[in-house]
Amino acid sequence: LDHFANEIRNGNNSQFGYVVVYEGKHDRYVYDRRSNGTLKTFLPVEGEANRYGETVRNYLQKNRGISKNDLMIVSGGFREKFSTELWIVPRGGKIPKATPTKDTMKYRRGDPTDICDGI
Repeated sequence: LDHFANEIRNGNNSQFGYVVVYEGKHDRYVYDRRSNGTLKTFLPVEGEANRYGETVRNYLQKNRGISKNDLMIVSGGFREKFSTELWIVPRGGKIPKATPTKDTMKYRRGDPTDICDGI
């Protein structure tokens, strides 16, 4: 995200950041006494992608000084795996089209939590 923020700033107001967040399953290592970690796939909690998008927005605006006019964050729909696309778009240029790969998503119960891994 730091490189993304630098690219937005280096455009001297001639471009802006466009972030597409897709809801999807997560892979995570689960550790127990008998293994060094097993990669498991988890269903998302409804609203997790939106929460992540807000976390990205807050980080870029508060920690990297990106103006709200220089950033657009949208939900891209559903994909098999959770993913995020970062785009640099010239002002007046064509906004990238979201490319979901699923029509619906099965969710696990719970409330979305703040996501700060990798930020």
